[in-house]
Amino acid sequence: MYDADENCLPQIMDRWKNQPSETVVLPYCLSAQDGVCKFHLNYDPYTSSIYPLNPSYAQFYFPFLSVDGFDYTIGDTVRTMEEVQLPTTTLDSVVLDRGEVPGPDFLSIDTQGSELDILNGASHLLDTTILAVQSEVELHPLYEGQPLFGDICQFLTQYNFDLVDLQLNQKWNPMRGKHGFRGEGYVADGEALFLKRPEALESNNANGVQLNKLAFIATIFGQYECAQQCFESNGFEVSPALQNGATDQQPQYLEFISRLASAVALLPQRSTPLFSDVYSYAQSQSRFQTVSPQTQTQTQTQTQTQTRFRKYVKTIRPLVFVLRPIRTGFRRFRAISRFAMHFAYWRFIHSGSTVESLFLEFGLKKQFRQTRRNRILDSLTRPGPDRSSLGKFL
Repeated sequence: MYDADENCLPQIMDRWKNQPSETVVLPYCLSAQDGVCKFHLNYDPYTSSIYPLNPSYAQFYFPFLSVDGFDYTIGDTVRTMEEVQLPTTTLDSVVLDRGEVPGPDFLSIDTQGSELDILNGASHLLDTTILAVQSEVELHPLYEGQPLFGDICQFLTQYNFDLVDLQLNQKWNPMRGKHGFRGEGYVADGEALFLKRPEALESNNANGVQLNKLAFIATIFGQYECAQQCFESNGFEVSPALQNGATDQQPQYLEFISRLASAVALLPQRSTPLFSDVYSYAQSQSRFQTVSPQTQTQTQTQTQTQTRFRKYVKTIRPLVFVLRPIRTGFRRFRAISRFAMHFAYWRFIHSGSTVESLFLEFGLKKQFRQTRRNRILDSLTRPGPDRSSLGKFL
């Protein structure tokens, strides 16, 4: 972990002292190069950055709804209260030149606009050890001169990283509107996850450890296809030997990935047909053809007949009271029975797979639920209840 303010280091260590992992905190301001930068200490310290406030966004705000509610306005909270000169260094220098910490496998960045600067200063590590990047990204330049989401995507593409997830944060309204006239707000920032392409590791991965690490990271984030790509890549090894710090006991993540790779290898291939298996080229093109006048006239006639019948039925009040609950009850009974049939069939006849059992064994309950839900939904080929509802129920 890194923080440029040395006064913060004891607090960080205190917060992490009960964690099972070994925590190293370094007093550095990471950037694109070794040098000096002007750091802006803002009214809200969470917004402090090497970039100053962009005055064009000073009116943007979001309502902070709590017991002590307030409007969180950019111009109010991100205004600079003090400027300090800080020495900067790069992650490449800390790891490769000075050897203070090992090269990271997973890089998490949230530095109020300077994320791309840090990535620029870690170019060698992005080429070698880093397998995943989770970064805060901005969709609007809330800070003056800061790079945006697209800039980070374009930069990481050069190092064979794919964007795999984007979680949007709090929306910002462009101004403090009148009471009773607050709208949806603009999407402004979020958390983006990037994973390295498995094929990029084939040429420089002598013992397969990196492919095992990438498969583990991808699995934790629910990106199972990326993990399977690792399993099927040249250079992947089951239970690879560690080069540094090897012990008699294999790390738990390597044991898990070895067993997961073996379980996935035994799974059947997908049997769902492709689009071209269902539609010929002519049928595919015909989906965009307009309805013929004759067919349209027939449809309108049927609709008008049904409408006249419904109007006639509605004039007979006792008949309405009798037919409505019957129709509603029949629909509910049919939906419940079909739902129960599907649930019983796939829950009891098709029990959990080896992969799902492995997730439970290692305490990965979220991955277990996701895998089981998707397996059952993929198997529902007959018309039935709403699939999303079935997934939530399971």
